[in-house]
Amino acid sequence: MGKKTIILFCSIFVLSLFGYVKSVSATTFSLVAPSGTLSRGQDVPFTVSINTENTTVTSIQTGITYDTTYLQYVSAVPGAAMTSVTVDTSVGTGKLLLTGTNGTGYNGTDVFATVTFKIIADSPGSTEICTLWAPTITPSPTASPALSCNSSCTTSSGCPSDLTCYIASGQTTGFCRRATCTDQVSCVCPQPTSPPVATALPVTGGEEPKNLGALAGGACVLIAGSILFFSKRNKVHHHVQTKTGNKNSK
Repeated sequence: MGKKTIILFCSIFVLSLFGYVKSVSATTFSLVAPSGTLSRGQDVPFTVSINTENTTVTSIQTGITYDTTYLQYVSAVPGAAMTSVTVDTSVGTGKLLLTGTNGTGYNGTDVFATVTFKIIADSPGSTEICTLWAPTITPSPTASPALSCNSSCTTSSGCPSDLTCYIASGQTTGFCRRATCTDQVSCVCPQPTSPPVATALPVTGGEEPKNLGALAGGACVLIAGSILFFSKRNKVHHHVQTKTGNKNSK
């Protein structure tokens, strides 16, 4: 097949994308196609430029869609704005996903990457064969919160193994609580109050014989004193009567 020429037109799109490390609200890319008449079998560079709109990016993506009947992807190298560029060709037929990184961060307007294609057109002519596209950025999945005391639940399976799902009357959802004290939001059950320990009373049984002995001893002394007193009175009285009797006899 003889050498043929073809005039290529590439659309220039301005796209708003988001950087991965720092949030970028208006970073834009533009695609610049080579000028002039191109020949079949020729490698031609396509320049992708970036404008960070006064923000700093360290990692960011853009995509290129190309017509596989006219172009064949060859390679990509980073531009002045990036320190490295990787290309994913598995995103679909005629699509490239470019990821640029700059470890120190980039802020400004410059070349993001240079992408080289080979002309494989079979016939001369002119057509639009490549465009930029914005990749869909899927946010990182948010980790489920760890199950803990007072977590919201509908069944006990949604609580730690040592807790139960307490659902108040009339409610459809509840909270993970300790089964023995569902009213405690801290899941720390109050310790039960221990019954008072009986204090031994002083033993007085051993003193009773002493007290009884003292009382008994006192009683004996009192009785003995009384007997002695009355005995003495009787003797005196008897003695007086005797003397009186003697007087009368005289």
